[in-house]
Amino acid sequence: MRIGISGYATKTGIGYLIKDFKKFLPIDTHYVVSHEKQKVDTTMIDKKCVNDSVDVKEWLSGINKLIIVEQPKVKMMMRETTRLGIEVYCLVNIDWFNHNDEWVRRVKTFICPNIYTWTKLHFLGLKNIVYIPACIDTDYFTFTQRNICNTFLFNNGWGGYKYRKGLKETIGVFNNTEYPLVINSQLKIECNVSDNIKINYNNMAERKDTYDKGDVFVYPTKWEGYSMVILEAMACGLPVITTDGVPMNEYGTFLIKTDYNKQNLNNDFSALEWVINKKDFLRNIEYVYNKVVKDYSCFARDFVEMKHSWKVNLDKYYKVLGI
Repeated sequence: MRIGISGYATKTGIGYLIKDFKKFLPIDTHYVVSHEKQKVDTTMIDKKCVNDSVDVKEWLSGINKLIIVEQPKVKMMMRETTRLGIEVYCLVNIDWFNHNDEWVRRVKTFICPNIYTWTKLHFLGLKNIVYIPACIDTDYFTFTQRNICNTFLFNNGWGGYKYRKGLKETIGVFNNTEYPLVINSQLKIECNVSDNIKINYNNMAERKDTYDKGDVFVYPTKWEGYSMVILEAMACGLPVITTDGVPMNEYGTFLIKTDYNKQNLNNDFSALEWVINKKDFLRNIEYVYNKVVKDYSCFARDFVEMKHSWKVNLDKYYKVLGI
């Protein structure tokens, strides 16, 4: 039996997600799909990778099971899996999921990374759904206990689609306050910031290093599919202040009050866009600044270890995939 996976090989959330899948599951081959904005990263390429110049039919011909992350990126791939009798498993990103898409009916099992996604698919009438919590490599993301909240941390990365991570909101709240904030960003930030905000543009060798400089992680995200950044920060021992909206409020964090509207992510589908209450965001910051956060730090790590580590969820994947 051979298992294939299709998706990005980029320094993005999904790219790292696929990298972990290849580390923990017996995946034989990876069809690398081009990303709309990010180039393929050579450090993400291994001997299992096949680039998209390879004929899809040829690549699929030796596969028994296929995992797609978010959605199929190659239109003809799903039709070919049906023709060849290949079982397809989809790890759902609910923000980009349209249950009316033709490819959906070709999926054997939808794997939901949070309770919100499972509930939404159940509401849509899909039967072949399972919930396996989003998984974190807790050996890679090592724990550092935070004791006093002296500095806040925000990871902007490459900005995210439509700046969904909340960069503007974070800078808007921290500007002209006394609260120290470190921002890690791959993207040049084109706005004025006050002296208490430090921007780090270093391309860190390891993604776990992005969680070193701070005592509390702030993440007023507008929408999330997997919420991997939140769980990574918690695994590293960072208490998290994030948006009080699904699925972010499933993780036992400090929550920012929100409202919501509909955000058009593409021509076919609209998702919830959470709009944070900036005054409440500031109140959360004030609540923890210069306070002892040791217990929150330990809770964050324990929560991930007990519910979201690969160690506790690996057997669930083996069972679902029938391997």
